[in-house]
Amino acid sequence: MKLWLPKSHAFMATPLAFRSIRRACFASSGLKWEGGVSMVQGASRGIGLEFVKQLLEKNDKGHVIATCRNPNGATGLVDLKNKFAERLNIMPLDLTIESTIEASAKFIREKYGSLNLLINASGILSIPNVLQPETTLSKVERSSLMLAYEVNAVGPILAIKHMWPLLKAGGGFGTERDVAVVANLSARVGSIGDNHLVTKTVSVEFARKRDPIICILLHPGTVDTDLSKPFQRNVPDGKLFTKEFSVQQLLSIINNAKSHDNGKFGPLCYTQKPYKKSHRSLQTTIYCHPTRFHKHYTAAAIQSPMEAAGTDSDGREFKNPDEMWLEHTGDTNKKTQWYRDGVAYWEGVEASVNGVLGGYGHVNDADVKGSEGFLQTLLAELFVDGGIDRHLVALDCGSGIGRITKNLLIRYFNEVDLLEPVSHFLDAARESLVQENHMALDEHKATNFYCVPLQEFTPDVGRYDVIWVQWCIGHLTDDDFVSFFNRAKIGLKPGGFFVLKENLARSGFVLDKDDRSITRSDSYFKGLFSRCGLHLYKSREQKGLPKELFAVKMYALTTAIPKRVIKARSKVQANRPGIIK
Repeated sequence: MKLWLPKSHAFMATPLAFRSIRRACFASSGLKWEGGVSMVQGASRGIGLEFVKQLLEKNDKGHVIATCRNPNGATGLVDLKNKFAERLNIMPLDLTIESTIEASAKFIREKYGSLNLLINASGILSIPNVLQPETTLSKVERSSLMLAYEVNAVGPILAIKHMWPLLKAGGGFGTERDVAVVANLSARVGSIGDNHLVTKTVSVEFARKRDPIICILLHPGTVDTDLSKPFQRNVPDGKLFTKEFSVQQLLSIINNAKSHDNGKFGPLCYTQKPYKKSHRSLQTTIYCHPTRFHKHYTAAAIQSPMEAAGTDSDGREFKNPDEMWLEHTGDTNKKTQWYRDGVAYWEGVEASVNGVLGGYGHVNDADVKGSEGFLQTLLAELFVDGGIDRHLVALDCGSGIGRITKNLLIRYFNEVDLLEPVSHFLDAARESLVQENHMALDEHKATNFYCVPLQEFTPDVGRYDVIWVQWCIGHLTDDDFVSFFNRAKIGLKPGGFFVLKENLARSGFVLDKDDRSITRSDSYFKGLFSRCGLHLYKSREQKGLPKELFAVKMYALTTAIPKRVIKARSKVQANRPGIIK
């Protein structure tokens, strides 16, 4: 989606499917930080410090943000800073003071713009003269319990909360992974319930919003650190590991993590063969391997929100769309600012396939193939002889650089009008398609270009057989959505139809605050279709897109109850070259 606003609000199409990752990062900072950006929370000593060391030593292009309560007293980090001055940043962060977490997020946002890995490695078990492990009930103190809960349970949640937008922006770019990773460390001794339920709940939210992030829970084994020293005498032979070995194994899991590992628990038992142990309370078997995740045996019961409810990209929940629209576009000034913010976002996007597809240029073929199959079916069913004997005209709404026209519409239609409010996208489309027409054998093809805001566009009466609207309607408010289709109806020829291709939220809606767009659910769309007086003739899901993206669906809409054309054999139009990449 893109927007343009000379004097009024406007919008344009870049796939909402790719909004789950901030495309601005792909055009700028996302490509700048080759090797990725990692944050280790709790990095002053032990496993956390070793994570920082190995991340810097094993990836000579990676950048690391190491956080701890007292950087000046973290001599190990200071030594690493002297060695890796350009790639290591040390930030003060106290999990019991949320403002320090916010400050770290602000620093990362301003310097890097994104994050690819968050490791929550902090944990307290004992602090001299402050906190000691309780061996009897009589030694339990409220202050100790609350401190342990704040640091070990609440702290990682707050870290994820504030780093979430940065992880969403970074995804797997600059790394060998296809997703960003949140890795929470937890001991399997005793209960891991709290930390696992946090990991599981967060992973469900990442998946529901199709964010390019996974959340995993890792057990490092019993490691020779200050944290474990009071208990090492009870560790069986061969089961006490060096921090170097443990972190090496943990990084192997992190670096090989895939989307389907989201929410899983990776216990590590470093033996020659998979280690078999009965989990004491569940009386079931856990098979552990240092490079494989295993689902834990409990799961949070998470209920989907009401269909009308939704969230924004910061995780804020709205009871219904009206509440969200009132807050963001409740008066003329807010509505104008809504579109202006979108303009500021998209005018910086490169006018290329990879740019408008948010770094996912490789999905172009799958997208065009899915659209072509849907269009072929519609032409065969709604037009006699598949429309071969008609002078077919299409409108490409939010045409961008002309990707859909060039790869699909111009092959089926005699004329295509491209409607695009972002001038440098339209210039790129004009240059590409005019050159294409000069080289084409069929001189009866024509393309026309209009730099006009979509919501202000009123078509000529009865000009179009098909009005194609792809990955742009998400920038419109509900009222503008209805207004656009009501105006556009007059532009259809008798028997003409709309094709709307858009991302789908699993329920309700998801608001992207970065580019000022909304991803609606299937039922949300159908409610708007009803308000527009449109009839749903056919729909089809897009196949072949990466799993981390939103689901995508195509809708064929008519202004009257359509009559299917019955014929013995469908004909297809000739003179169609292959997909132009």
